[in-house]
Amino acid sequence: MRNFPRRLCRFCLTVVVLLGQSALLSAQELPALTLQEAEGQVLAVHPLTQVAQARVKAALGLMRQARAYPNPSFAFANNNFALERTFGLTQSIEWPFRRGYRIGVARTDEQITEEEQESVRQDVVAIAREAFFTVLFAQESARVADAFVQATRHLQGSTEKLFAEGDIAEFDVMKTKVEALRAETDLGKAQGQLQTAQSGLNLLLGRAEQAPLVLAGSLLTARPLRPLAELWSAAEEQNPLLLVQRRTVEREQLNLKLARTALLPDVSIDVTHGEDRQTGRVAPLLGLSFSFPLWDRKEGATEAARQKVAEAEATLRATQLQVHQTLLTAYNNWQIARDQADAFTKGLVVQAEQAATLAEQSYHEGAGDLLGVLDAERSLLTVRRDYALALFAMHMAWVMVERAVGVRPEP
Repeated sequence: MRNFPRRLCRFCLTVVVLLGQSALLSAQELPALTLQEAEGQVLAVHPLTQVAQARVKAALGLMRQARAYPNPSFAFANNNFALERTFGLTQSIEWPFRRGYRIGVARTDEQITEEEQESVRQDVVAIAREAFFTVLFAQESARVADAFVQATRHLQGSTEKLFAEGDIAEFDVMKTKVEALRAETDLGKAQGQLQTAQSGLNLLLGRAEQAPLVLAGSLLTARPLRPLAELWSAAEEQNPLLLVQRRTVEREQLNLKLARTALLPDVSIDVTHGEDRQTGRVAPLLGLSFSFPLWDRKEGATEAARQKVAEAEATLRATQLQVHQTLLTAYNNWQIARDQADAFTKGLVVQAEQAATLAEQSYHEGAGDLLGVLDAERSLLTVRRDYALALFAMHMAWVMVERAVGVRPEP
């Protein structure tokens, strides 16, 4: 019985190790998530997508309601004093063009909600893309920080060896230890940012925050864009914000026509059956009623509808200006980031790596000092980070361009 607690501890330790190995294997075997797959999963679970779908269904219901005809009304009267009894039906007859305008307004509202749904879908896709590229950038930043940690540890080992041989002072060993500690601290920060980025993407995907996540992609993947003139033409045809506003102009024009028809009153037909119980006579009655636009000529409503048209047209022009400005800014940012990334690719990264290698070799040979090695390593770290940042900025600008153009995501 004395060995029972020890056996229990061994069993628990074995279980923990097996669970850890199982989690590691499951993370390694997890299929890599592509950008397109991430977009689809986020679209499927994001609440804004469900909100947009509900609005479209509501608009379809209003469309069906707009097609309905007025209901007839039934009236019954029993006058015991006059010994008369009447009952009948009253049916309002709506002018056909007024009904057509009303249906047109409802149909345009339905089209507006559909385009708004597409706009929401593109917003969600843009959010998914930004989260995806943010994780890739955080992964690259953590990799760069880890490479710097390895370099500082190697340099620390070299200085300790040189100090043991009596070639350098102890002060150099202390400086490399401090630099290694700084590098490890920086790596911890980068790893924390990576965990935050992964948690954010997991939440968008409808997963647990700490769920394992493997992405298929790289910041090095090129994402070319068409010339700016072609993008402007595409934005005029595809941007959902512009499509929504054009539909809004159409709707307000129909509302103006509908307001003008208010001067023509609807006609009501009355079919009544009357009975005189004293004489026993029964006779049908046929009536026609309508109102005269004598005092209320609907001038205020017509003017309000006319101003709504002017407002919608002005809003359309403002939306066009906003889309063009957004597209121009995003395209310029993409060009700047692309040029910066090309500059790093064509020589800056390689030159920084060569400078760090030469500085360390000179230090080991006694021709250089430790400060030069540390400066070269820090410069290499900065260049690698700036390169990753330029690639990240290029991808984020691409996301903004795609959103401004209005490229429709795959359903």
